[in-house]
Amino acid sequence: MADLITGPATDILKTLSSLAYTEFLELYHLKDGIEELKSTLPKIEELLNLLEENQLKYWLELAESARYDVEDLISSWEAEYHLWEIKPQVRKLVTPFATSNLLSKHRISAELKRITETLDKIISEGRENTRITQASSLNNGSQSRNKRETGSQLPFIMVGRGDEKNKMIDLLKDETSTSTGGNFSVIPILGSGGVGKTFLAQLVYNHFNETQEHFNVRTWVWVTEDFDINKIFMTIVLTDIEEQKKRGNINPDVFALNSATVDFLKDRVKKILNGNKFLIVLDDLWEYNHLDMHSLVDVLSVGAMGSKVLVTSRSTEVSSLKYSESPNLLQCLDEDQSWSLFEQFAFKDSKRAPELVKHGREIVSRCRGLPLAIKTIGALLCGKEVSKWSKIVQSSIWEERDVQVLPALRLSYNNLPTRAHRKCFAYCALFPKSYLFEKDEMVKLWMAEGYVQLEPGQKPEDIGAEYFDVLSQRTLLQSSLQDGGKHTMHDLIHDLAQTVSQPFCCRVEKLEMNKKSSFNPNEITRHISLLAEQVEQPTLQIIKNSKRLHTLLFPVPRHRAYGTSELLLPFEDLGRFGNAQRQVFQSLVYMHVLDMSYSAVQTLPESIGEMKLLRYLDFSKTELKELPDSICNLYHLQTLKLLGCPFIFSLPKNFQNLVNLRHLELDDMFWFKVRAIPQSIGRLTNLHNLHKFQVGCNTGYKLEELKDMEHLTGKLHILNLEHAVNAGKAKKREGKQIQHR
Repeated sequence: MADLITGPATDILKTLSSLAYTEFLELYHLKDGIEELKSTLPKIEELLNLLEENQLKYWLELAESARYDVEDLISSWEAEYHLWEIKPQVRKLVTPFATSNLLSKHRISAELKRITETLDKIISEGRENTRITQASSLNNGSQSRNKRETGSQLPFIMVGRGDEKNKMIDLLKDETSTSTGGNFSVIPILGSGGVGKTFLAQLVYNHFNETQEHFNVRTWVWVTEDFDINKIFMTIVLTDIEEQKKRGNINPDVFALNSATVDFLKDRVKKILNGNKFLIVLDDLWEYNHLDMHSLVDVLSVGAMGSKVLVTSRSTEVSSLKYSESPNLLQCLDEDQSWSLFEQFAFKDSKRAPELVKHGREIVSRCRGLPLAIKTIGALLCGKEVSKWSKIVQSSIWEERDVQVLPALRLSYNNLPTRAHRKCFAYCALFPKSYLFEKDEMVKLWMAEGYVQLEPGQKPEDIGAEYFDVLSQRTLLQSSLQDGGKHTMHDLIHDLAQTVSQPFCCRVEKLEMNKKSSFNPNEITRHISLLAEQVEQPTLQIIKNSKRLHTLLFPVPRHRAYGTSELLLPFEDLGRFGNAQRQVFQSLVYMHVLDMSYSAVQTLPESIGEMKLLRYLDFSKTELKELPDSICNLYHLQTLKLLGCPFIFSLPKNFQNLVNLRHLELDDMFWFKVRAIPQSIGRLTNLHNLHKFQVGCNTGYKLEELKDMEHLTGKLHILNLEHAVNAGKAKKREGKQIQHR
């Protein structure tokens, strides 16, 4: 059982043990209830593993929801007790959880009783289910599965697409007009999901000998199910602006594009393409409006002879587009090609045990020649023993006929090393398809959600980075061919993430005005990302129906599809919170992650201090004027992002109370402008980045403040060293010295 008690359960048990003998437990007669809860948590964690392995969705949702409640309750106690503990003058007069605080005495006892009874009921009734009882034998293999996997990035591998790539390059190099008589031609790449259409287009798009120098204008547009002519025009304009910026030609007023009409963008695109030979990729084109397509063709017609539009699609209808060449139907890999691709992912060296080859051949035959399925299942089996290969062959998942999720992808997800890895993967569903994932940012989010299993002697950032690497090694995340520092997720894998993330995760992409919305958050919903342009009404729905929400993201400004520019438009409609903005801070007190970057927020209410479970807070690219001192009540806060906030000149005076803060992200301009760092900054011993420290003579400003800040990285500018009475006191642990300039 010890192997099953990992992740959040372990952390909660540690917290309960540290609090078990404190004054407040005695004050409220909670000791017996806490002991009962401590004995129940390992059972619920064991149950969660069994439920997940046996895909008992109903019971899994109940157990997971109850575990969320436990985490929230304990985290609330921990934050309240910390605030009480650091104020000795208040401590003599006021006990923790006074009626003016988050939880009164009555609410504490009632909440503890409710959660304990719920957990007992779930465990009792869940174990009555025969499938769970039979599944207990699976525990024998849990230890080997829970070992963390590490390793370098998988190499770039191409099998069986050389002829197709060369054919595409020849078509792109053809300077003559098509038989249809236009200046440009449309080259369709057709095929089923997972066959490698986008991969082939990326190979061609990035073939710098033939393509990067052959066209004056190059743009990649991820189209998706909803054909949006405005998005296509905007992407072309933004890509051109970024190229011009790189050449130092212009300093564009990007904000003016916010209110641009389709006609304005259309004219702008015509100017960009006029007389230029272009390559435009329309990736993942599904259905389209014929009037909009006619408008696009009209604009593209101004390009120079030999311009090309490369289209990837699952629909043969795109072959009927004006100026279309004969479609290039991308076939599945044949048996030999499939095996060759599988070998490169599944075997570490040239050794091929006969049993592994036998099982491997059978597995490959079930992947139906789809490269995505072959790579994913091969990466899963790499380095595994024969018993694991045999188990995959015998899995009943191969017999399922899920129209969205290929069996090989589901198997790869099911066999991730731990539940923590699976939760991190499912969390990716909050972001839109074709999103470019950054490892460091995803790790910070996973940490904030409590997904990263803490281990002695290791930083959570390093453990989270290993999780990310495992997802990459399993090809569930793929290194971007254009930007190797970022990762993408294949559409079919994204569909899998969306499937396994329900009902706790919800992504809202489009809300049509004056129509009844299908968006219906409820109490079980814990993570929501709003990608719609109108955010006030859905936010009000969240506030009304999802009081226990953990995550609220607005990732639209960072939604950059493959090949688009780094230049980002501010999302104007995020400023249209209306009445919802203030209610977010007052009502959603269980939030762990709040990202309001790029919004029009200018002031924060003092009530933000009541969101005591916040671990990740982002107000980057806003006109925020200052941070209220109540923000220093956020005991659990790990990441505070204030990048691109030109009106922030200082930090709150009690900033040193944020003892769990690890990442403080501010522009260089802030550190240049700031006059004084808050007193006793040395209490932030978990902080990873501090760029300026002014030595003073008074307590809390002396050089010795730095001696325990052993996680600091990067540059630290130390000013006023003449005030350092004893520089030796600034020695860090293990004899390391602070570097100064």
